[in-house]
Amino acid sequence: LSYMATGPPPSIYPKVVVSFQTNTTDNSIELDPTSYLLERPVHVVHFTKVGVVPPGRHIFTIRPAEHAATVTRTKPFRLTGVSLTAHTDEKMDVFNLASY
Repeated sequence: LSYMATGPPPSIYPKVVVSFQTNTTDNSIELDPTSYLLERPVHVVHFTKVGVVPPGRHIFTIRPAEHAATVTRTKPFRLTGVSLTAHTDEKMDVFNLASY
């Protein structure tokens, strides 16, 4: 997933919990849209791997991780992209992608 982030802390975007449910698994991850890379103000896109997507039906949800009354964030969470890429298997990695 890609999403907007700002820094230095605190971010203008709230933390969220991303859940990814398949027929056999239920994965959740918390995303913190705060950039810690620079000491000057930045507004950038962050990328986070959520999980492996097997064949079949899936449920994907994004919900707030913070209660709105306890946090003063000025903007809603901004999802900017969803990327589905090939799973690298060393036996089938003819382009040597695992080394990048």
